Amino acid sequence: MSIDVVIPSYNFNEKLIDRIKQIQIPKDVIVKYFVVIDNPILKLPEHEIEGITLIKNDENKGAHISRNVGIEAGNGEWILFLDDDIEPEPDLIMTYHDVIKENDAPGYIGKTSFPDPCNRFTQAVMDSDILTFFPLAETRPSMWWGVTANMMINRKAMGDIRFDKRFPKAGGGEDIDLCLRICKRTDKEFLTAPEAMVSHGWWNRGKFGLKRFGRWAYGDSRLTILHPEWKYYNFPNVAESVLLGFIGSMLAYYLEYGELWWLLGVPFIIISAEIFSEFLRLGLSKRWSLINSALVVAIRGTNDTGRLLGNLSRWRIHGIFERFDYFCTGESIKHERKMAFMKMTLHLTSVSLFIFFA
Repeated sequence: MSIDVVIPSYNFNEKLIDRIKQIQIPKDVIVKYFVVIDNPILKLPEHEIEGITLIKNDENKGAHISRNVGIEAGNGEWILFLDDDIEPEPDLIMTYHDVIKENDAPGYIGKTSFPDPCNRFTQAVMDSDILTFFPLAETRPSMWWGVTANMMINRKAMGDIRFDKRFPKAGGGEDIDLCLRICKRTDKEFLTAPEAMVSHGWWNRGKFGLKRFGRWAYGDSRLTILHPEWKYYNFPNVAESVLLGFIGSMLAYYLEYGELWWLLGVPFIIISAEIFSEFLRLGLSKRWSLINSALVVAIRGTNDTGRLLGNLSRWRIHGIFERFDYFCTGESIKHERKMAFMKMTLHLTSVSLFIFFA
């Protein structure tokens, strides 16, 4: 068995080499490492690193296109995708090797775990459920797609399929699209390998930052176009409610039914109602904390805003209420609609009371 390990990296340093060198290689497996450095101004090590090919892009192309470069550089029967900020378990490849020998699938999804929360923000990230798919292999026998932090794909099954250049350089949706196209071509889902584990550190050492979650959804907004069979519609999320509230307030002011300060007041009431709903949800299931609830709303709201902006940037007004079924099974749609309806009702009630008493 031959495996190409493809790792895109912008902030490359030799600590990455130390981490991947701890991976144990079975005797009957040939492994080649391809680290694609996506930072043209970064200086490469002057000495060669045994068993590892360093490739530097002549311009910043983004992680997904860098993965394409790594795919083309190798010819292994299997391709293992890893991120440059993960800590692999020493038996990672051995576990994949054993699973592959016993099964027949176009690819395998490993488990990517995060450390315990280190502050309020990382606790909110966990509570927001935005990381659901990273460790999902632990609880499912098969999946339609996985994150490229830890995923093995058969080169023959992949064929000429590559990460789509239409997805943004900053990332978001390209891994889902690639996997779905492979599954459609082979008419098989990926199997999971929950014991093939890597640990993913907190981005930016756990410091507060929302842009990443918006980027993910901005790219994801293309998925309903590329894979319409998993598209469905839902009641407005908080970002869409704020937009509609702002437009409604502006229209009311223009028609002399409202006040100018409603332009800010209505969106503020909607966001406050959303925080209150999360306060109840998290309090009943996890912990009572207004600050934590506000952070969760900020994380999910940024994600929703990214999707909204993705659609509006392509003038897809009809895409505002579109959603993508990430499980690709329909199992979560009923629950998602139920929760969205309850939140929409709370938004409308709160705004109505605000207007009545204003």
